[in-house]
Amino acid sequence: MSEEPAGLGYVVGQEADWPTLEQEVQGHGPFGGAALHRLAIATMTGLAALHRAGVVHGAVRPDTVLLGPQGARLRHPVPEAPAPDEETVEAGALAWSTPEQVDGLPPAPASDLFAWAATMVYAATGRSAFGGGTMTDTVNRLLHGAADLGPLDGELRTLAADCLAAEPGDRPAAEDALLRLLGYSGALDTAIPTDPPPAAEPPPPPPARRRSRLLIMTAAAVAVALLSGGLTYVLTGDREPAAAPTASAAPATSATPAATGRTTPAASPPASPPQPTKRIALPSGGTLYEHPDDPVRLASYRTGVAPDQTAGYARTPGADTFQRVAGDNTDAVVSPDGRWLAVVNELSVAVTERQEVTITERATGARFSLPTADAPQVGQFLTWSRDSRRALLTVFRDLLGEDGKQRRLTAGYVILDITARTSTFVPTTDALDAPDADGSAPVYHWLPDGTGVMSVYTTPEGTLGARLRDLTGRETRTMHWVGRPIGEEWFSPSGKLFTTTGCGQYTTCVWDTATGDRQATLPAGRTAYAVGWYDDRHLIRATWAGKNTFRITVHDFAGKEVRLLAEMRSHDQRVINLTFAGR
Repeated sequence: MSEEPAGLGYVVGQEADWPTLEQEVQGHGPFGGAALHRLAIATMTGLAALHRAGVVHGAVRPDTVLLGPQGARLRHPVPEAPAPDEETVEAGALAWSTPEQVDGLPPAPASDLFAWAATMVYAATGRSAFGGGTMTDTVNRLLHGAADLGPLDGELRTLAADCLAAEPGDRPAAEDALLRLLGYSGALDTAIPTDPPPAAEPPPPPPARRRSRLLIMTAAAVAVALLSGGLTYVLTGDREPAAAPTASAAPATSATPAATGRTTPAASPPASPPQPTKRIALPSGGTLYEHPDDPVRLASYRTGVAPDQTAGYARTPGADTFQRVAGDNTDAVVSPDGRWLAVVNELSVAVTERQEVTITERATGARFSLPTADAPQVGQFLTWSRDSRRALLTVFRDLLGEDGKQRRLTAGYVILDITARTSTFVPTTDALDAPDADGSAPVYHWLPDGTGVMSVYTTPEGTLGARLRDLTGRETRTMHWVGRPIGEEWFSPSGKLFTTTGCGQYTTCVWDTATGDRQATLPAGRTAYAVGWYDDRHLIRATWAGKNTFRITVHDFAGKEVRLLAEMRSHDQRVINLTFAGR
């Protein structure tokens, strides 16, 4: 006997004469709260069943979601519409396409996930996630995954963002998406209880947590009714209104962990950092305040020492003193393990045809040089990988615009392999992006595990987000909603968090690296500079305190200053470049 996939009850044929989601939203307004979540569960249950049966829906839209007396259902198969020609295609119709359909590819299961997420955004807002503007605007948003998710929050927002990934391979499977909606973390074990053992026999050992995909999906079909409280709620008069979007509020999170194991860090703040017990005088002027238990300490810095002149300083190996290691316009950065010192003249293009980085082994003084860029290109913003085996520079080139003004473009990045003593230039297409709001070009930073890089990029909507690439330059992920990554070190010591700005006026936002969920929003003030991380719950910031004094402090996630790290002198209020390293 053939098995019917669990959840096919949430799919109906063409003959069903029920109102559509589109009609319901137009007549009564967007969905919100529990009603929206139940709608998401019901429609995803139908998709999961179709995919398990080897069927692609291919046309999930507001007009193919039917609202019957027992709740939401997917209409399938969908009546075929005449193929539109170039003269009849409008931006509104394209808004319900997928990136692969725009490229002329046939629908696939991943296409259904994309269309489902766009439909949920419509249910919550009454508009398309990609519509608005010209046809070109719509296509650009589709191809870049630049969706406007409106008031969606919590796991539903996270799931919708994952499903709207521009690359089909980055989207979850329907069954996994359903389990995330249900908050599967063992809750489904109680939805279908196992038969009790005979009373005369001792109880067997607890069953293994690992369940077959069939059992999980069967449990999911039953749990839809148990956890949603009856899908008929979708059509009754007690529907909750859609929540108004809030720009500064962090997305709400469910009390039940999602199927992926994503959790929100504990709300209770950790103990404050220890207060300093040691003062270190800096050769450029100023004082460093340290404690033996500090998880990080200043390793190197660059500051203004005279009008239009800078100098680089590094901590002496095995000591609490600093020595000058680089001259004007030269950046000097100590590796995280303290073994290497990398020195690069960021304006070498003015004096030589080829720019090089000098690498010095600090214990022996042995040194070698690696090429980075040929004029007129130049490498800047040197950073080390966390294992101290590689260094990274962003390569820029200047372009003279039609208005006669120079515009700096990002050409790519150079990876310096210290062990192999090689340098590899990786070109990128970031120069094709629209210019940032402040006109600055993208800069690359290492991902925490060293498998790729991250940079800011301009979305088709003109906002800023984060783009991830592998070490060959291939784009692997975008997070168009997060804003511009900021600081000398973007990622927390664990690599689980990163910081951006642009998520609110004069704010710093903390994001989960894996999920893209916002974890904290800190008031920053108009004059604050982001530096990096003290630990996973405290940020390092800097402000000017009087003339030519840079004050570096530690702040908790509420924005409160909890520790003074340094007071440093810099001529002409030139912002100091700081490199902190773990002990």
